Amino acid sequence: MQTLFLSDISPDTITITEPTILIDTPSVSSTRTIEITEWWRAILLGLVHTSIEVRRQMRLVWSGATIEIWYVVVSQADARVDAVLDIRMIADTTSADIRTLAFALDAGRVDLDAGVRVAPGISDAEVALHERNIFLGSSGTIRSIPALHVASERVRASHALSVERLSDERLFYLRSRGLSSETATHLCIEGRIRETYAAGLSESGEHTESLIRQAIRHIIPTAIPFSL
Repeated sequence: MQTLFLSDISPDTITITEPTILIDTPSVSSTRTIEITEWWRAILLGLVHTSIEVRRQMRLVWSGATIEIWYVVVSQADARVDAVLDIRMIADTTSADIRTLAFALDAGRVDLDAGVRVAPGISDAEVALHERNIFLGSSGTIRSIPALHVASERVRASHALSVERLSDERLFYLRSRGLSSETATHLCIEGRIRETYAAGLSESGEHTESLIRQAIRHIIPTAIPFSL
């Protein structure tokens, strides 16, 4: 698969004409549209960690088109991130798998809208939308609603949402094995990020490892577990 960096592509609308891995690490507010033509497969690996507004629309316009989205959003202390992932399925036999992971640090706020729209009359489409939200520190806000708008009966669709804090029991277990609180927190956070980027690791290990390192760098050492 070819690898493209969205920051290196100037048009607001990008057309995918071969199997592609898209790396998305925006540093300024932006809106981009990605169209997947024919039966191509695209993977979008994203990381947002600054106070910006990000809009990404993915359009599956050809039978057999596939999109996999693995997106991590980090709101640092006293910062706000506003992200929208808008997937439009307008052809038969298309599939979308979207997994997001949001971290909110002290007084940070994440507004994450991930939604899938399946056009009327579409058949044999499949969509899965999973959002995982984790609070780090004593305060923070995450607004996250996985939305499926399905206007067709011949569609397999599922969605899930989880909210959690770092497990005190898990941290205690790691510390009982001689790890410092900082190292234990680091390992727990890294594990969750790796779970989110699992598909990217199998397809593009080098670029995905870079995203993992970036994500951790913007969380640690400011992530403070609730009880040590």
